[in-house]
Amino acid sequence: MTKLTEEYFLELDKNDELARFRDEFYIPEDTIYLDGNSLGAMPLKAMQRAQKIVEDEWGKNLIKSWNTAGWFELPYKLGDKIASLIGANGGEVVVTDSTGINIFKVISAALSIRPERSVIVMEGSNFPTDNYMAQGLVELLGHKHEIRFAEIDTLIDAIDQDVAVICLSMFIIRPVIFLI
Repeated sequence: MTKLTEEYFLELDKNDELARFRDEFYIPEDTIYLDGNSLGAMPLKAMQRAQKIVEDEWGKNLIKSWNTAGWFELPYKLGDKIASLIGANGGEVVVTDSTGINIFKVISAALSIRPERSVIVMEGSNFPTDNYMAQGLVELLGHKHEIRFAEIDTLIDAIDQDVAVICLSMFIIRPVIFLI
């Protein structure tokens, strides 16, 4: 059995094939950083790119950067990069706000399109955040609307002339919103 000593680990470090990448990341001196999930060490290239965006695109070019720096196209460019990772074709993936934020925006728009209708139909078994978004919207709008929860076997019975929008997500792979 190998004895776990400082010398043993220094030898491992010396022979580490990935050690050459250490200099590509910013890590404060005297820091051993082992968290690589949600907030890993910052790549120096990312820091340089962020500085360029802040100084040039935002600072110097201001609002013109939406066009000159291609900000409008970024959701599609990023989507194309993700598409190749998930087996989709170019043009089939777009990077947008989170699903919850988009659900909030679409339900809000649906309620404004049909102001005479006050009911949102949602699945009780929805991903909880989707339901929280709708509940927050109802509160934000002064409790003038109601959420009617239904499952697949009661969905048809939940739809009447008061329904403005139906939000389904667990029945299929991605959320679908129907404007009535």
